[in-house]
Amino acid sequence: MRRVVFKYPSLKIEGNDLYILDQKELPQRIVYKKIKGIDDACEAIVSLRVRGAPLIGIFALHFLKTRINKSKEEIFEMIERLKNTRPTAYNLFNYLERFSLKLNLEGKREAEFFIERTIAEEENNSFLMAENGLKLLKENSTILTQCNTGYLAAPYAGTALSIIHHAHINGYKIRVYVPEVRPLMQGARLTAFELVSQGIEHTVIVDSAISTVMEEVDYILVGADRIAKNGDSANKIGTRNMAIIARYFNKPFYVVAPTSTIDRSLKHGADIKIEVRGREELAYCGEKKVIPDKSNVLNPAFDVTPFKLITGIITEKGVFYNNGSDFSF
Repeated sequence: MRRVVFKYPSLKIEGNDLYILDQKELPQRIVYKKIKGIDDACEAIVSLRVRGAPLIGIFALHFLKTRINKSKEEIFEMIERLKNTRPTAYNLFNYLERFSLKLNLEGKREAEFFIERTIAEEENNSFLMAENGLKLLKENSTILTQCNTGYLAAPYAGTALSIIHHAHINGYKIRVYVPEVRPLMQGARLTAFELVSQGIEHTVIVDSAISTVMEEVDYILVGADRIAKNGDSANKIGTRNMAIIARYFNKPFYVVAPTSTIDRSLKHGADIKIEVRGREELAYCGEKKVIPDKSNVLNPAFDVTPFKLITGIITEKGVFYNNGSDFSF
């Protein structure tokens, strides 16, 4: 299977300096922002300049590698600050906990080796997820996706979008429906940006048009920020609506995520902490106010899709299927 090459990497390393492709500027401008310290690193995650569950975890590791010469006490302080940026995405906590253990028990050298191994493994996992997902697709397919799950959200080519990118480069004739994904339009801005850069046929739709196009769809491919032990999956808000509609139309609904996104300490999706973001992301469109000041606003970043609505979970280790009572990871 051919590998994909991307023009705009989400992270760049120059010497000991770390740069991010500032996703808040896309698609209008291509801007690489230098991360100068822990304040910059935390702000980049919270503001969604860098985002996607696997990518923010890898970003955190890259950042810590550039600070490996700091004292252990300073590194552990930075780790705690990074953990407090976004509560739902599991990869960040997973990587940081494992890094902390290495650093504490085996020292800086082994901790640095852990970073290098983890980054290489997750990049390869993206390829393996695409390989496993591609086996499920017809060569002429219409795919519905959600939010952004490509190279802007995960190492190498991403998760759900990795399958789409690889399908395209390996000669599949596909087209993609891309919901806008409010409040920050991560589908319209970011997924469409990726698909344009790769020359993949796609159509951006408003979120409320999902049921309108569902009859044309062959597969739904979405990502995940945290997956509970039973298979309940947290993903960008609106994913559960999509799964409910897919069930009504009898369409296969697949979650695509590396096993590092599975949180085996949580039995059910009800235990997943859901990030609620600020009012301003809904109340303003650019600088223009679109909601009255006295109106209440609810802005959850994620929802949880019950395992019963998921056809399968595509990972680097293969495809896990719903056995009727849960997913047996």
